[in-house]
Amino acid sequence: MKQITFLIILCFLNFSCRKNIEIDKNKIFIKGGIKSEFVIIKVKNNNPDNNFSFPYNYSVKEKARLKIEGNGITFHYENGEKKYSLNGKLIDLKDELDFRSKNEYYHWILEKPIDNKKHEIFPMKFENDCWYSIRDIRFRGSNCYFEFYINKKGEFEYDDIGYINLSPI
Repeated sequence: MKQITFLIILCFLNFSCRKNIEIDKNKIFIKGGIKSEFVIIKVKNNNPDNNFSFPYNYSVKEKARLKIEGNGITFHYENGEKKYSLNGKLIDLKDELDFRSKNEYYHWILEKPIDNKKHEIFPMKFENDCWYSIRDIRFRGSNCYFEFYINKKGEFEYDDIGYINLSPI
């Protein structure tokens, strides 16, 4: 009985301790569901110094936008948040998307270079020793961003979601 209780507590801690966002070469996870049509940007560092932080001076190498759409899918705004419906019933949006396979209701558009095609599989290739940014994330009713670096060994290095602070003025 003690082992079962311990196992339940361990499972609870494991699931509750996940970061708000997690990413690797195979998938992206956003706690609470992937509710926005965010953009993943591969950047070229144009900073003269080579300190280890997201470059303040960069150019866009590639850019892919996640789209949520399909036959019969509509959306409306509820308390400032976009809600998606399929034939009048709310869609339960996924917390995790697989970059290497088709995800129902989700597809990608390559915005740089522009190709005007819908991609069912993530169209960019992650490169080692490169910075990336994810913009336009809707998380807990706020606009958020996320920056990550893939080191020379192919390991993803990142903190958690950053909130965009907008002035009411």
